Formats: sequence, structure tokens, C-alpha cells
Amino acid sequence: MPTLGTPIPIGVTIDEKAALQGSEGTPDAGNRYLTEDDARANSAPLTAEPTGFPNITDTALSFVSATRTFTITPTGASFDFYSKGTKYTKSSAQSVVIPNTTGLHFVYFDASGTLVSSLVPWSFGAGLAFVATVYWNTAATSEYVLGEERHGLVMDWRTHQYLHETRNTVYVSGFAISGYVLDSDTDADVQFGLTNGQIDDEDLRHLITHAAAPSNPFEQVLTDPCYLPVYYRDGAGGVWRHDSATAFPFKNTAAGRINFNAESGGTWSQQQVANNNYVAYWVFATNDWTAPIVSIQGQREDNTLADARANNGYETLQFGGLPSTEWKLLFRVIYQTGNGFAGTRKAKVEGVDDFRTAQLQPGQAAAATAHSSLTGLAIGDDHPQYQLRAEKSAASGYASLDGTTKVPIAELPTAAPTQGIGAANSEGTATTVPRSDHDHLIRESGGQDLSMGAVADTKFLARNGTAIAGTDPITAKSAGAPVANTPHASINFKDGLSAEDAGGGQVDVVGGLVKTDFAERTTDASYTGTTFTSLLSMTYTKVRADTALIIHVTAVASTANNDRAVRFQLVVDSVARRGFSIVGKDDNGQGERGNTGALVIKLTGLAAGSRSIDLQWRLDAPLSTVYCRPGTQINEHASILVSEVNA
Repeated sequence: MPTLGTPIPIGVTIDEKAALQGSEGTPDAGNRYLTEDDARANSAPLTAEPTGFPNITDTALSFVSATRTFTITPTGASFDFYSKGTKYTKSSAQSVVIPNTTGLHFVYFDASGTLVSSLVPWSFGAGLAFVATVYWNTAATSEYVLGEERHGLVMDWRTHQYLHETRNTVYVSGFAISGYVLDSDTDADVQFGLTNGQIDDEDLRHLITHAAAPSNPFEQVLTDPCYLPVYYRDGAGGVWRHDSATAFPFKNTAAGRINFNAESGGTWSQQQVANNNYVAYWVFATNDWTAPIVSIQGQREDNTLADARANNGYETLQFGGLPSTEWKLLFRVIYQTGNGFAGTRKAKVEGVDDFRTAQLQPGQAAAATAHSSLTGLAIGDDHPQYQLRAEKSAASGYASLDGTTKVPIAELPTAAPTQGIGAANSEGTATTVPRSDHDHLIRESGGQDLSMGAVADTKFLARNGTAIAGTDPITAKSAGAPVANTPHASINFKDGLSAEDAGGGQVDVVGGLVKTDFAERTTDASYTGTTFTSLLSMTYTKVRADTALIIHVTAVASTANNDRAVRFQLVVDSVARRGFSIVGKDDNGQGERGNTGALVIKLTGLAAGSRSIDLQWRLDAPLSTVYCRPGTQINEHASILVSEVNA
């Protein structure tokens, strides 16, 4: 039968304790049941456990940079923590002032139950109840970095040390990235958003969630565009600093290109990336409960995208004094920056690499996530279904193209072709291609051979006796019989045709409609920002380069507050072309007080092909919301009508 002092497992029932201490279910004389505190006290000399906090909901953490004071406060009447099995209860806030020294400060309760800070990393197994870390910069006192470290009681110190040294913080779920557009230079397309997500720092679970106005631990603006502080190193020794969070996860030279964090002789500085070069920025999830998702500035620039991928491995990042083992790399975002880019930030997203599930240690290279980063690509033929570059212009290979996208004459067959293809001659059997240094006859179905003469520009082909000759473009007569030797056609009067008032009633094609396209918003939208964002966009495929686009835009919107100005602008091919404003009225939820704005613009000189058209909106001043709700309010809408016409 166990005597007093025999360890009893924590959490056993009364019956289980009785079974351990006496067969009758009652304690022997002089003995008593062991409480949980008894059990901890008896096991502590052997295990140095438990150490830590029963939970993190009984306390709240805060830091005042002006006084460098770190405080842990009970959320109720008191809070408990343990050190080597000894339970401590604090019924008031506990504070410590960190020294005014740049570096990473470790805040914890020591084995005597006193809250202290130290620049020396804490020791596992010493009975220290970890509370937090504070990275302090004496030259930038508002740019401190906090770290949650209130570990629990279940994990023993040796397991904690093992996980800390081998696993670090790990990804659990979420943080899907969206909103960016590759190779686009508009401001909106170089921003992105993240979904909610979770990381685990050993036994601490950090659920990071979106909030439009963060007020609780581990809340942050995450939806597109997410707001991230940018971390960078500065000055001699490279102390860490960070900018306030913005919608752009990188740093720019004022009105210029993106910056990178340059190091020379141990001194760090901001350098503008060379025109059209590339730089990588790194997105991390951290244990800083005030701003858990951060962007770390790239520490080099590269001339090509391939070099940027190859040279910016996780192992190349120089973390200095940051608690990098408590942070989890999520994404590497590679930007190109150039003077000719249309956006205000002179940037394009050229690559996004996902490292969420990669288990990495600082200084450890990541496994390749892109095909171009794999090794052995230039050895052997790994894809026999494709022809090799070495087979271009080679025998049994494939032909090349010259600067005009045509096959060079030198690569065409040179054997003479069989002439006279038609009913009266046998079809050619040569495997060669006809050349332009001889003539062919064209045979009608009735058997008449027709010769082909020279045809001038602007002429159409027409039969003239036994020859095919050029004739003027087709016209149409509104009345009367066809004129001899003049092509004739009946044409319905539609857009693009006009009739002469006199002189034969001839109909000619003039500056008419070539094509139209239309887009409208069908779902409800609202916005609170003062920077332009897309309300309605479309892609129009322009038929010809010599035509003009006439664009009609209408919008009806309302605001949550009276007399709030709402600005709209039309952006074509990333260039703002024209805009208008309305003064919104409080709609009282009815959608009946929206104001209307519209514009019409004619654009010439646009190349044929795909053209981006975007109607953007913003508030003129904050503290309101603008609405456009065609899904629920019949009086609110936004639409774009594009007409392509002959210029």
C-alpha cells in the first residue's frame, strides 16, 4: 500500500485514489488522500515538472514602449502558474521594465515566482515559466516586436526543448493566398489577401483571423488587400525595424521602384532595385499577437526571374536577432520593378512560391517548388514526347522561324514541284512545296483554264473572260439594274451604311459599327476605402488597330452617410482615362437615394487584341461606406458598354 509521498497520477478519481491507498476505500490511520498539488510536489524533484501556465485565458499581456514596461495582468481575480511543481498565484498585475538595450529580451517568471527579463536566452528545465519575448531597438522605440510564450503544463521541458530545436513553429491550416495577378503592373494586381489560418508553436496554438478593425490578440486585416508590416535590417550590425502595415507588402523609394535590403561590410541600408530587375519578399506567420503576419524585405536583387528563384532560398535570409524559430514561412513573392510600369508602385508579381507545408530550419534550403528550380534539367531527355531545341533546323527535326515568323527559304525543299494540278493533269507526286518562281493554272469546274494576272492593292478578284483579274471593291445599287462589268450586290440598310441622296443612289460603307460588348455588375458591393479599387471590369477583344472605341459608363451608388463624395474613374489598359463624381445620400437601407454618374469617351490608337477596361471607385473621405447593390436594390447599378467603330 502506498504511503504518503507516493506519487499519485493527476486527475484520478476518488475510487482510484482509494484503490491506490487502501483496499477498503478509506485511508489508513495517519495517512490522507493526495491532492493534485500533493502529486505535483512529489513528482517535481524527479521531473522538474510541471512548469508553465494552466491556460492563457486567465491573463492578458501588454507592453508600453514609452516606459519599456511589460505587464501580465489577470483577467479575473487572479492567475496561476507553476515552476518545477510549485504553484504560484498572483492576484494583481505583474510588471517588469526591460533595459534600454537593443536586442531580444526574454520575459519569464523565475523559480521564485518573480517576473524578470533577460537578454540571455532562457534555459529549459530550469523551472522558468516563459511569458513573452520583446525585440527592442533603442533607435526606433515604436518598432518593437512581441512574441507569445505562455506554454502550458502538459508538455514536459525536455519535449519542449526537442520540439523547439528540431520542429520550430509549424503550419496547421489556412492562409490561402489570392487577389494578385501575375505580370500585371496595376496597383490592385500587386496586392493580395490571405484567409484565416493556424500555426502551432509547440503546444501553443495561434489562430490568426481577419478583422477589419483588429482589437483582439492575433487579429489582422487579411482580406485582399491584406495589411502587413514590412521588416528590414538597418545600420551597423543590422538591427531590425519595421514599417507600419500597409496594403503593399514591400518598400518603395518615393515615387520610384521597389527597394531591397542591401548589406555591405555588416552595414544594412535601403537600395532601389535596378530598372526591370527582380526582388523576393517573404511572408511569415509569427507569434506576435499584435501583428502576426509580416513581410520580410528581400536582401538581394537579381537580373532575371530564374536568378531570383535560384538565389533567394530560405537559407539565404539573415535573421539577426529575430526569434525566427517561432515564425513560420508561408510564401515567397517575387516582384519585378520597372520605370515603365503603370502602377504607382512600379511593380509586377512574377512568382508566388508556397512554403506553408515545408518544414524548414533557419539556414536550411527548401525543397524545390517550381519545375525551373529542379536539378538535372539539362541532362538527358526527360520528356521524349517533345522535340528538343537541338533538333531545330536539323535533318529529321523541325523548321525554325525567321524574324518575320516565316520559315527561312534555306530550310524549304528545293526539288522542282510537279506542275498542273487539276482535272486535266495528274496530281503532283513530289514531296516538295511549290515555290514562287513559277506559275500555276486554275481550272474551273466546267473545264476552262483561267490565267492569273497581276492584281493591284485594294482590288478584289473577279472573272474577266478567261482570266482572273482585279476589280474595284464591291459597291451596291439601291435601284436599277447592275452596271456592265461592275460587281453588284443587294445590301440591307444597317448601321455602318449610308445612302447618297442623289447621283445614282449608290450605297457605300462608311464609319460604321464593327462590334459591341457590354458588362454590368450583378452582385452587391460596398467599399470603405479612399484609394481606388475595382467595381466592374471587363476584357474587350479589339478587332482592328485602325478602329476607335466609344465607351459608355453609368453608375448609381449610395452612401451610409449624407453628402459623402464618391469618385469613379475609368481605367483602360492600366491607364486612368476619365472620371466623374457623385454625392452620396443615406439610403436608409432602401437603395432609393442613390445618385447617378455617367461618362462617354472615344479612344483611338489602341492596338488590336485584348484590352482591359476597369471602372474603379473610392470614397473622397473616410468614415463612411459606399454601396452599389444591383442584386438587392433595383435602383443601384454599374455598367460598361463598348462600341468599336471605324475611326
